[in-house]
Amino acid sequence: MDAGSASTTGKSSAHFFTWIVIAAAAAVSFGLSPSCRSTAPGERQLGAANAARLVETPNIRVRLASKQKSVSIDGEGDVIVTPLGKRAQAQVLQQPLEVGLSQSGFVVRDGAGVRRVFDRSTSLRIVGRANALVKINKARHDGALDLYPRLGARTTTFDVIEELPIELYLPGVLAKELYASWKLQAYEAQAIAARSYALHEMSRRRSLGAYFDIEGSVLDQAYAGATSNKTARKAVAKTVGLVMTSEGGVLRAYYSSTCGGRAASASDTWPVTPASEFNLAPPIQAHERDCTCTKSPYHRWEVRRPRSDLARRFAAFGKHHGLSVRKIRSVSTIRPMEWNEIGRPSAYRISDATGNTWKLSAEQLRTACNFHGAKGLSKPSSKMRVRSGDLEFETRGQEIVVRGRGFGHGVGLCQFGAQAMAKDGHTPVAILRHYYPEAQIERSY
Repeated sequence: MDAGSASTTGKSSAHFFTWIVIAAAAAVSFGLSPSCRSTAPGERQLGAANAARLVETPNIRVRLASKQKSVSIDGEGDVIVTPLGKRAQAQVLQQPLEVGLSQSGFVVRDGAGVRRVFDRSTSLRIVGRANALVKINKARHDGALDLYPRLGARTTTFDVIEELPIELYLPGVLAKELYASWKLQAYEAQAIAARSYALHEMSRRRSLGAYFDIEGSVLDQAYAGATSNKTARKAVAKTVGLVMTSEGGVLRAYYSSTCGGRAASASDTWPVTPASEFNLAPPIQAHERDCTCTKSPYHRWEVRRPRSDLARRFAAFGKHHGLSVRKIRSVSTIRPMEWNEIGRPSAYRISDATGNTWKLSAEQLRTACNFHGAKGLSKPSSKMRVRSGDLEFETRGQEIVVRGRGFGHGVGLCQFGAQAMAKDGHTPVAILRHYYPEAQIERSY
């Protein structure tokens, strides 16, 4: 699907035009003129031929939900429902809608109780008409909603994807990722990081021919839909089009809640293959830095987990991912075996009672401790969750005490640290330079 194609109508298009006017004016206060010329060190033009055309922002396709059997669309006003590529079959329907997928097609029951069936061979697009308010799971969405049937002739589940301009998407990310009371400077730094990650992931997925660009959850970036958070909206408007780059390309700007004082490296945390060499970019490797994230409730933490519970989760995690740890039946000790250049553990050795050992990376271990994707394994409660990969383990009888630093993978920007820097008067540019050394800040559109 063309990234530059218009996909919203009525209120959304007018709303987007207003955003561009605001953003062009606000860019001056950030140190960039509306013509996108940089005026601060480290800020440069990216793609000069496109730099002055702010309206040419890309659309992004956000997967809101996967493998749904049905969905309720319960906003206000009429919506236009159209099978993709079949405009002649478009119908104006009254909300709320109940939509399901059967062998005969998409079954839509509208607010008047009228039942309609649409072809299941293509996705179904739903767009608010005029000033209609479209909501899913109580969240408002200003973009076009595509219900995309899963592959398979007998499949009766579908994905829900929202397509909208990326500058309308980003406030919903910031509103979900940061506390509403946090400083504007922290929001602006997060906006640039989130935009960079989104554009990188969008490019990666489109090169693979994917039907969506990014997950609307913590699998990529948490997303709240349209938001009334004024700080989030202002931060996006002030930074419109700004991204971080490294070695000539947009940086995959990872970030997490709390680093605990020691950063992780992307190259240790995720695979580095010919298809993911972006994880070698210098700005997202560990480096010595001061990080004042002590205000985070997870700067330091401790949980106690039954050894038998960890053994079951490790085995299930190994089976799910095809790893040798699937053979584990007991846990005796867990100890760091590799460290990154600043002393944060990057890999651990797990031993059982008979002396067998298995190696897991720090991120694998964090995920394995919380794994619940198998029969009989429930999701650990918030109080029992292992929250980072920077860990120490102590065996006490049938329990293992887990002491941790931070919350999240620890790569790139630390959100609590960014807020602390903002409170101390640091600019968004200074915050980003602190967490992504050697990265450039450039205008991408």
